[in-house]
Amino acid sequence: MFSGSLEDLGNMYASDGGDSWTLFLTKLNQHAKDGFSAFAGTSIAHWGDLMQDFPVQTYYLLDVEDSEKFIPAMTKYNNAHNPAGSLLMVGNITTGRSSDGGSHWIIRGYKDFKGALGGVRAMRTEAQQAASDKAWKEQAATNGGVNLVRSGTRVRLGQW
Repeated sequence: MFSGSLEDLGNMYASDGGDSWTLFLTKLNQHAKDGFSAFAGTSIAHWGDLMQDFPVQTYYLLDVEDSEKFIPAMTKYNNAHNPAGSLLMVGNITTGRSSDGGSHWIIRGYKDFKGALGGVRAMRTEAQQAASDKAWKEQAATNGGVNLVRSGTRVRLGQW
């Protein structure tokens, strides 16, 4: 259990290879369940600078009922509400599956753990968040039916 500021929490989980990081991974591994899934796909759209480094990522595996509606709804929403300082990518799954299903993926990239733990809400003003919340409801009503299969946070250890 940790109690402290978002800054301190982000620093504790920084991937510096130190004792705190090793302890975090050891504790995290105690909660990992057996089993896994793997998939690959194609990128359909992105928002943010692909040339910047965003090693801490939140992923969402989605089961999309109507891709023809999902992509335009995502595009409209993210063109207006993707905060600076993060990267958002969306794509479809072309190979591999989880036993839980899934047809599309979303990855939100952050520069560090502080950003990932605070999420996009911490990157917006109250007015920006209110506008985003309203637009999200509109997006959800027109996205063709989307169910969340799984989500999590990962750290990119390498890039080729």
